[in-house]
Amino acid sequence: MLTSSCLTNIKSGYMITNQLDRLKQDCSELEYFIQRLVKEGNDNRVQKIQKKKQYLEEYIQQMQIAPVAEIAA
Repeated sequence: MLTSSCLTNIKSGYMITNQLDRLKQDCSELEYFIQRLVKEGNDNRVQKIQKKKQYLEEYIQQMQIAPVAEIAA
């Protein structure tokens, strides 16, 4: 029988998966936005958006590793 704490862990796992999928989509959309800014010649904004994209990619990578570390512990 599943306990409430077990169900909470299952639900939070799905939520994290959904959040990661959304963040990956956002990251992809940022790439297209960067390309558009480059064409417009808006170098200052390109640099700022690239920093945001880099942070987002690092965060996604950390979140993908975190569940694996929890399972191993």
